[in-house]
Amino acid sequence: MLVLSWAVFLLVFAELAGSGSDASLKLLYDHHRWFELRDALQGKQAPPLYVAAVASAFNNVKRAEEYLNKAAEHASTVEEAVKARGMLAYLYTRLGRSRDAVHQFDEILRLEPGRPDVLNARTLFAAFNRYPDQSIGRNRHSSISCTANARGLILPVSVNGKKVRWIFDSGLSRCPPPQVRRSGTERCSDARHPRFPSPQ
Repeated sequence: MLVLSWAVFLLVFAELAGSGSDASLKLLYDHHRWFELRDALQGKQAPPLYVAAVASAFNNVKRAEEYLNKAAEHASTVEEAVKARGMLAYLYTRLGRSRDAVHQFDEILRLEPGRPDVLNARTLFAAFNRYPDQSIGRNRHSSISCTANARGLILPVSVNGKKVRWIFDSGLSRCPPPQVRRSGTERCSDARHPRFPSPQ
């Protein structure tokens, strides 16, 4: 009887430990702490969504795509499937693969019909479907002149022969780390801008 009690205790303890581990992984994932999440995943069997999020954050496109597809196909809830599809859409838009992004928006709308944020994003990226995917022709260092002000990094560019001032979008959607804010080189607002589903 004592052996049986210990066996039950060990099973319950293992279950609790596992859920605690999942909870800590979720916390790292939810707060976009990619370096820590990457380290926490080392040598562990982890949910595909977390593996994919790390791969995407570190620009390992093939691995991110593979694990996001797994996460979407084997999701146990609609919410999980939508998260994976949203991350795939985000990955594809970042890579200039508009057709693939639109396909993911369609999959999200199949699961959650009528979502205005996804409908808007779909409309925007569907306009690029008639063009080939964006690609990098040559990868080399370049120097450009620019100015920095409270609005951001301003680039002088020419569009169809007309000179314009373009705001550089780094894709940064969160406040920079405290050490950057303390240096006085960056102003920060905690306001969140609406956007289509992305790693959250």
